[in-house]
Amino acid sequence: MLQHPAAVFDLHEAGPIVLTNTHGASALARFPPAADTHFLIYALGSRTVIGELWGNPERDVVFALPAGRYLAQRTSAVGSAGLEFSLAPSETRTLRADEFRSVPEEQLATKGGAVVLWPNEIGVEASVGASRLSSFGELLGLRYAHQWDDWAVSIGVTGGRGTQNTSAENATLASLGCDVGLQRRWTIGSVGLGFGLGAEADVIWQTLDRADAARVAAAGYSTVQRYVGLAPGPIALAHIRVPIGQRTWAELATRGGALFPELSGGLGEVWTWRAGAGVGMQF
Repeated sequence: MLQHPAAVFDLHEAGPIVLTNTHGASALARFPPAADTHFLIYALGSRTVIGELWGNPERDVVFALPAGRYLAQRTSAVGSAGLEFSLAPSETRTLRADEFRSVPEEQLATKGGAVVLWPNEIGVEASVGASRLSSFGELLGLRYAHQWDDWAVSIGVTGGRGTQNTSAENATLASLGCDVGLQRRWTIGSVGLGFGLGAEADVIWQTLDRADAARVAAAGYSTVQRYVGLAPGPIALAHIRVPIGQRTWAELATRGGALFPELSGGLGEVWTWRAGAGVGMQF
């Protein structure tokens, strides 16, 4: 329950007394006209109320805030709702009534700005990396995640290719894989961070071409070897994310792991690492 501390003082003025300091408020949030409607404002990720106001049925109500990301809670006779919004320096942001998403009042009262209004997300990512089987590789991934509180679980599919050339042979690699992960997430200002662990399983196709193919072919030997197999193993992953819209974001992500392929060539442990950029949306 929101509390309003109060005190009574017997003061003798010796100079101006500052009761409210609005220093740092460089943007405005405009709340829609509403009767008997109570608004609370939280910094995104915080459980502390930083602003409170009542709606006016005849006009918008304007509230000054520093630039940043916020969650507004609306409580009225028809129920409770929340809205995430961001403010740039000197921006005036008009919050429309239809933007608010219905959320149980007890959930908002308990979690404040840490409540997750849009728990589902989907994103695409392009990355480059290396492994013990390829000195350079390119990958494209599609990933879905579901977030609750500060945790998220994800599942994704990836496809990639790679190359590795030595004095003895030229190797090409193709892979198709899937992965699952569990992440801990934080919000720092407008930036989102995530770190987690998971598991990955890739189907790998490897082709080896002998560098001295002409001489070997003349001797009657095969110049090409092909291997295929499944490579499962654990992975670690991390990302840094910034909003580019109300429910869209861009991120830089990296992941690394150790896979254990069962290729006909009897290859042992394969380390992998890749880094890339992606975009996605919440829903």
